[in-house]
Amino acid sequence: QTCALPIFSEKNIPFQSLTNLKSLDLIEYRKDKKTKNRHLSGKLFAACTMEGNLLQPETYKGVGQLAITEAYLGQLVPQMNDAIYKEAKADFVINNKKIYTDNGRISSDSIDLLTQGWVDFEQNIDFDVMPALKASQMIDTGKVKIDPTPLLTKAVSLKITGTLQKPVKEINTDRKST
Repeated sequence: QTCALPIFSEKNIPFQSLTNLKSLDLIEYRKDKKTKNRHLSGKLFAACTMEGNLLQPETYKGVGQLAITEAYLGQLVPQMNDAIYKEAKADFVINNKKIYTDNGRISSDSIDLLTQGWVDFEQNIDFDVMPALKASQMIDTGKVKIDPTPLLTKAVSLKITGTLQKPVKEINTDRKST
């Protein structure tokens, strides 16, 4: 008995993938990759579906989510010395050889960092990072609660460009507060 197998050219090897990472230990990752953050720890969870032609990365399309829990991510913003970041999460889309997010959140007890932007397949990055105070950080005058987040956002929003190996961080001074 014979069966017909599809013939694929080198440029036409379609694929579909479903990837799940469950509880990847960031301490082991840190030891293996020699990260700059000597205290990096936590558990990484990620799920991603993707499809395209295997030898043509420009055809890859997908969606996914990631989360880091039980973590020590460190002090990520020098202007905010008291903020130790302990969690991160984001949904992402894969398209045009880039991984995009518009809802990244890196959390500490006092302040979160909201992120949007992309990393491409060559490891170039372009992210906007905006601080967001927790509800407990609101100023209560007794008559009205004041949210200082817009002022804080204008003062310390960051633009991160460059590459994953050599990020360039600059304070974003042209943001308009909302």
